[in-house]
This record gives sequence, C-alpha cells and structure tokens, in this order.
Amino acid sequence: MRKSSVVLLLVGLLSASYLNAQDSLMISEQRFLQQFLTSYPLLQVAERNVAIAELDVESARAAFDPVWYGEFGNKVLEGKDYYSYNHSSIEWNLPPGFQLRAGTDLNRGDFINPERFTPSEGLAFAELKVPLGQGLLRDEFNTYLQRARLLNERSILDLELAQREWLIIAAEAYWSWKALEDVVDMREQITTLSQLRYKQTVQRYNGGAATAMDTLEAYNQVVKRKVELVTSQAELEFWYRTVGGMIWDQQLIPAYRRGGVQPDSTWTATLSQQIPTNDQLLLHPKMGMIRFDAGVADLDFRLARENLRPKIDFKAQALSDPRNLSISSNSTIFGVSAKVPIISRKERAKFNATKIKMEQVSLKLSQTERDLMQKYDQLSTQTSLLNQSLSLVEENAVNARKLLSMEEQKLRIGESTIFLLNRRENSYIEAELKRIETQLKLRSTEWKLLMLTEEPSNVVF
Repeated sequence: MRKSSVVLLLVGLLSASYLNAQDSLMISEQRFLQQFLTSYPLLQVAERNVAIAELDVESARAAFDPVWYGEFGNKVLEGKDYYSYNHSSIEWNLPPGFQLRAGTDLNRGDFINPERFTPSEGLAFAELKVPLGQGLLRDEFNTYLQRARLLNERSILDLELAQREWLIIAAEAYWSWKALEDVVDMREQITTLSQLRYKQTVQRYNGGAATAMDTLEAYNQVVKRKVELVTSQAELEFWYRTVGGMIWDQQLIPAYRRGGVQPDSTWTATLSQQIPTNDQLLLHPKMGMIRFDAGVADLDFRLARENLRPKIDFKAQALSDPRNLSISSNSTIFGVSAKVPIISRKERAKFNATKIKMEQVSLKLSQTERDLMQKYDQLSTQTSLLNQSLSLVEENAVNARKLLSMEEQKLRIGESTIFLLNRRENSYIEAELKRIETQLKLRSTEWKLLMLTEEPSNVVF
C-alpha cells in the first residue's frame, strides 16, 4: 500500500538536511522524534515556561537594584514664602536586610517645619538601616530571589519530564504506524494470493478437477481477506494521521495535511543487549522537581521562623555640607524602632504551616523514589520476557510460512484441499500478527525503560 500524495508531504514536512536522495520517501524513527521535539506546540510551551522562569529571577533580583527618589515642593500664600523643599536620594537594599540611602536636601522658607530645616547651601546625608531582630539573618527580598532561582531550575526539569512523557507517546505512535504498514503489506499479499487461488480454483472447477464447494470456499476466503485488509487500512490511516499531527511546520500546520511519507522499513533495536541500570533513577526529573520543592519549602520555613522574631531596626544618618563632604560626630541622626507582636498568631500559623509542607514534600520524595524503582523493575523484567517471547514467535512465524508453502505444493499435486490450505494460511496470518504485536510491545517497553533511565538529549540527538 502506497499513497499517491507521498511527494507533496516532502515539501512541507522535512527539510533537505533531514533527508537523503536514496530515502526521500522514508522517515526514520530518529528523524521523526528529532523533528517532533523541535516542532510540537506543547513542548514549545514547556520551553517558553523556562524563559518565563528566567525572567522571574530577573524580576526578583530587581529588589536589590538601586532606586532614585526625588521630591520638590513649594508653597506661597498671599505673597509669603511659606516653604520650598528639594529632596534627592538613592536607596539600595543589600542582603540580608540592610538598607543604604544617600542624598541631598535643600529646604527653605519662613514657615518651614524645623525638622526639615537645612542650611542655605543644603545638606548631604548618608543613612544606614540595620535590622537587629527580624530580617537580620533572612529577609523577604533575598528569600524571593532564592525561591525564583529554585523555580527556574525546576522549570528545566519540567521541560525534561514533558519531553520524556511526550517522546513515549510519539514513539509508540510511530511504531504503531510502522506495525500497521507491515500488517497492511502482509494482508495485501495474502489478498492477492487468495484472488489468484480463486481464479485457479474456478479454472480447475471448469476442468472438472474441483468441486463447487471448493470454488465457494475460495471465494469466501477472498471476501474475508478483503474485509481484513480494509480494516487494517483504516487503522493504518488513523496512525498515519496521528503521526502526521505530531510534526508541525513553521506555520503550525500538522504535516498530514500536506501529504504523507512512509516509516522506515526496518526495525532497529531500541536498547542494546544490556538493560540499563537503575543508577540514574535518583536523577530522574520527578525526583529533582520534588527536591526543588523541598528547597522552596525550606526557604518558606526559614522565612516564617525569622518572622517570629521581634522587628527591631537601627538607623544611623551622617549629615554633611554638600560642598565639602565630611563625617562628624556633631552632625548625626540615629535611633531604634521596635515592633513586638503580643500573641504572634499569624506568624505562628504560617510557621506551623511551613513545617507541615516540609513533611508533605518529604513523603512525596520517598513515595516517588519507590514508584520509580517499582516501575524500573516492572519494565526491565517485561523487557527480558518479551525478548524471549519475540524469538519464539519469530520462529513460529517462519515455521508457519514453511507449512503454508508445503500445503500449497500439496494442493498443486492434488494431495490437499482449499479448506486445509486456508487453515494453514490462517495459522500463518495469526503467527505473523503475533510477531508484529510482540515486536511492537517490546519496542514500547524498551523505550519506556530508556525514558526512565536516560535523558532525552542522550537518546534522540
């Protein structure tokens, strides 16, 4: 079975760098998966989430950027100059909770507030604010920055996990497409043979060498083979469109709308003879994501514990002539402010909630590790058994084919019947379908095991 629109797909589906002249009608599993990773929209969404997480880090880092403040005001009433003030300063937050501020003030007027009075030439100041209680060891700005960094690294694991999960779906779709190609090819050959056998039986009947029942038996077999062929062709069309919908061009148009190609005609081994070890399971993105969640929970816990401390801030300000900057003990402002909650109900509730979240993350980590180990044991055992089974069903398919050939020879020399030949043919078809089914299950299981133990970049690229 070959579709007439094969050439059209090659214009929009694959670039010239992916195809050679000798296999321009074929797309290999490796090429399909490579293009799937780079074009599938949902994977591109996950890639953009990484970019968003990087911008969140930049946003959190902005809390430590210096900020300029300016203020100007003037009041004149009935010809009287009440006040005029001009303030300019730069404020800079420093981890863990320090704040540095420097600037100038130039204030004058007949009725200016004495606190805002400055000499005629103005006043320069440098201020340092130091937390002595809450915020001394950890502040919200620094916690948010560390949290954003952890979530940024977690987004990379989210992308890898999405790639692993979608690669399993894409590879299974490709193999199902490939398996149905093999099934349709086999059924086309069997259907052609059944039609030829029917014509030969009719000729033998006309010559008196076959009965009317033989012709009916041969004709029913033709009808049965055609029904089976059409059913398999419908399944093939489903998987063909499924695979085509997984490759998108730059205009976000699924590839199957532009035509079709064929899967690679040969089955290649997904794994080497040696089953991968479980050494890499602890590096699985699911484990890494929970570890990053644990890091975020730890940051929230530490911040909540810090907020239980009383808020005590020390502030010192040195004043100077802006024309001749100098520090003198005679021109300073300093003081201490304190805020101590009597009950701390809100802070203690948040602190206890963060403790519970840390326990939840720890339980998730343990359960995820057990689940991954169990999944590994299941897949590795299933892979070994399917390898053994494939050898047996392949041998059975070869033997069934030999028996069918021998039965055909016996029919030609008059030592067999159409009924017996059809039974042999049915046995061969069942054996061949079992071989294709086992091969498909083995590739799927091997691929799931590979996606469990390896990074996609080490497998596809």
